[in-house]
Amino acid sequence: MIDDKFTEFDASQGEGGGQVLRTLLSLSIISGKSIHLHSIRARRPKPGLAVQHLVCIKAAAELSGASVSGAFFGSQSLYFSPGKVRHGKYHFKIDTAGSSTLVFQTVIPALLKCPGDSHFIFEGGTHNPLAPCFDFLDEVYLPYLRDMGVQCELLIKKKGFFPIGGGLWEAHLNVPVQLKPIKPILAKPDFHTHLTVLHPRVTHSQIQETMERLIMSLQLNSRQISWDASPDSPGPGLALLLRYKNKADQSCFNMESSLNGPRQKFLDQADKLIRDVNYFQRFLVPVGRYLADQLILPMALSGFGHFRTCPLSNHCKTQIDLVNKFLKFPIESRDVENGAIDLTIGVNS
Repeated sequence: MIDDKFTEFDASQGEGGGQVLRTLLSLSIISGKSIHLHSIRARRPKPGLAVQHLVCIKAAAELSGASVSGAFFGSQSLYFSPGKVRHGKYHFKIDTAGSSTLVFQTVIPALLKCPGDSHFIFEGGTHNPLAPCFDFLDEVYLPYLRDMGVQCELLIKKKGFFPIGGGLWEAHLNVPVQLKPIKPILAKPDFHTHLTVLHPRVTHSQIQETMERLIMSLQLNSRQISWDASPDSPGPGLALLLRYKNKADQSCFNMESSLNGPRQKFLDQADKLIRDVNYFQRFLVPVGRYLADQLILPMALSGFGHFRTCPLSNHCKTQIDLVNKFLKFPIESRDVENGAIDLTIGVNS
């Protein structure tokens, strides 16, 4: 399989983690170019491919009929040669608490240049500390894709909190012939409400203390916070959803999440969540730091994008670099007031 038809990428560069792998898999399928990734997660404490990365590779290969070499646990080298994208019904399962939402974010961009209808079943973690949770996909990420003309509906049957996992959900996707460019609103958010999601095994005192801390630190009132139980979830967790509505009377959403991990107290996680929320609110932008890097590739595929966001994260800088190198697509950033960044993707014709 090793020949000059493969474009080589050092997967340890930039963010250097699983994001590089997932983005390059999507770009390979979109472009039809074969890729060779070396030094995969080389700078991580446990380098090489982990279980959830292998599921991402499997999903990308099934979706595109790809030929693959090097896809085994701990591997730091991968050859991936895509075929033609095939719409249909797919079922992807992570046996650990690995994030199933990251598998979703591998296959969705790969489908955006291929009109058609697909149905997916995902099993694994749905609410992980270092990945977009299910609510983020449903409430924050997908509204932008829908504005591009993509029809996508998600249905969660069982939440899977870290470190146990065990979640189950479905996605139905219909991609149009032509994506529509969008331009997220740049106006200052006007008001917000909050929703927490907790597992029923979380005690009443934990709920009460968490609520009190959120109300005091984020200057809310009790009516702005509600919670629901997830009776089928194998483990406990918490996620906070912020809903913003700007003065143009159009909605834009941002999600911050905090989950109950081993050896960590619930209130410690609540404090981390509050710090993340305060950081986002400091910049008064419609696109948070967790969403910014995820919009770059879909907007590039639509031909244009423009949004205001927080100072660029390493994930976002890496995404810009990968899209620039692979698609030769112009992306420009400009400093604006209060430390925020204006990001322009492509040329608006």
